[in-house]
Amino acid sequence: MDVTLPTRSKNELGTGAWGFAAWAEFFQQIGPVTPFATLGRSFFASDSLDDRFFASVGGSIELSEFVAAGFSYDWLEETSGETPDAQELVPFLVLAVSPRLSIGPYGVLGLSSGSPDDGFGVSMSFAP
Repeated sequence: MDVTLPTRSKNELGTGAWGFAAWAEFFQQIGPVTPFATLGRSFFASDSLDDRFFASVGGSIELSEFVAAGFSYDWLEETSGETPDAQELVPFLVLAVSPRLSIGPYGVLGLSSGSPDDGFGVSMSFAP
């Protein structure tokens, strides 16, 4: 579950309202390959955004003890009726820094006009 804090005013990037998302993730490691799927819904406490469904499907493969690569196809329902649904391909790497910490670069390739054309970032995961 994610909770979005109302950290921005309506005049800035953001809605100035609370939001949260709930989802279910499904995955199964089969040797070095892990297929996965996610299905969820975001709820917004803003009059300017509609609640939306989202889904993701993809997989990863372990390339070594410390490196995995994968991709996902992500779909996000539109939130305002003014733009189409977002559809994106997301290739990624996962680098195990330690047994509890991993980091990895990822890219975004937009497949619809409701998505960015492209982008990149870095994710970090920590397991206590």
